[in-house]
Amino acid sequence: MASQSDLVQNGAAANKGLRSLVRVLSSSNEETQEHAASVLADLFSTRQDICDSFATDEVLNPCMKLLTSNTEVIAAQSARALGALSRPTKTKSSNKMSYIAEGDVKPLVKLAKTSSIDAAKTAVAALANLLSDPQIAVEALAEDVVFALTRVMGGGTSEGKKNASRALHQLLKHFPVGDVLKGNAQCRFAVLSVVDSLNAMDMDGTDATDALEVVALLTRTKRSVNSTSLEVRVEGAALLMKRSRGTPIRRGLGGISMLKWSPTGDYFFAAKFDGTFYLWETNTWTSEPWSSTSGFVTGATWDPDGGMILLAFSESLTLGSVHFASKPPSLDAHLLPVDLSEIQSLTHSRGIEKIAWDASGDRLALSYKDGDELYKGLIAICDVKRTPLISASLIGFIRGPGDNPRPLAFSFHDKFQQGPLLTVCWSSGFCCTYPLIFRSHILP
Repeated sequence: MASQSDLVQNGAAANKGLRSLVRVLSSSNEETQEHAASVLADLFSTRQDICDSFATDEVLNPCMKLLTSNTEVIAAQSARALGALSRPTKTKSSNKMSYIAEGDVKPLVKLAKTSSIDAAKTAVAALANLLSDPQIAVEALAEDVVFALTRVMGGGTSEGKKNASRALHQLLKHFPVGDVLKGNAQCRFAVLSVVDSLNAMDMDGTDATDALEVVALLTRTKRSVNSTSLEVRVEGAALLMKRSRGTPIRRGLGGISMLKWSPTGDYFFAAKFDGTFYLWETNTWTSEPWSSTSGFVTGATWDPDGGMILLAFSESLTLGSVHFASKPPSLDAHLLPVDLSEIQSLTHSRGIEKIAWDASGDRLALSYKDGDELYKGLIAICDVKRTPLISASLIGFIRGPGDNPRPLAFSFHDKFQQGPLLTVCWSSGFCCTYPLIFRSHILP
């Protein structure tokens, strides 16, 4: 590996080789352009120590020109190189962004808005760095960069969501919330997405701090405070970071991914990312540990009576139902499988993401990972029987509005007397309510 001085010193062999790669970016051969852009992106991503020296017109201009390439992979590799060159560092030059001329950011925003989701997340990673410049932020906002960010928040990878969250944080440092996010639905969607992105972040790092700052800012706005559930989730995240409030239960609660109280308050469920979970009785706060071979718990919901809890796992399409054998505070319980073979045979999914059970105990909604193209991004609705063991049979699917929608969050209205009422927040920015009315509820 060449040293920093060999790479940045004019006339050195390594420097000559690097600059020859830059010249290849202007080649008329697309295959050669793609190869050169990929090598430069890899180099600048791994050698941050040389990026300040190469954030010049000579390097940036060819990269910016390739953002308009008709070949998506070339544009994406150029965006990756640009993102590495503009990545903030402790020794970052204050004039690094001065090399980005007016109008240069437009093709990058367009790439993030119109390309495949993989290319879009690469473009958003570059934008997350560039938007620290106020002038670039003004131009990007005018080009509707928020659409690109919400697109990646809804359908991107964990890394993509993290970068979209960083980019949104940069915009909110320059502009009022109302200038960035338009309407209640977009604001609520942003809060949900940023909170979701925290799962992929180091909670001691600056990315998590920035994300929590975004959430705190959005939930303080007038149009965000109507959602109690969001405020509770955000407050919990803030407490986790500050570790300064509350009386913690220290035993068995490290690395927690999910907490659920039973409806009666007699039991408390806690799941961990390593696949283990705990059932607590709240009389003496005694717990019983359980473990799973089907991945970690992705969803948990108590039945209306609080006598059992239904669990979903990341690597299985079979649910688990934990039935208590005795009355509280007994922790004597049995874990039994709940087969969803109909859903598995249709979707070919690899696991369940989220579940919700209505207050009557008769309808179950669930989302799942991946699946065949026809069934991707849908919510499955099941009829539930308790006799007293749980069985679930597929009724149908719900598809959301917009382009490639994916359910981000959903919940049943527990007090709707006419029957199950399901509300879903979709990645496309829509929040929809679906009445699943039983005939028995409307007959006299």
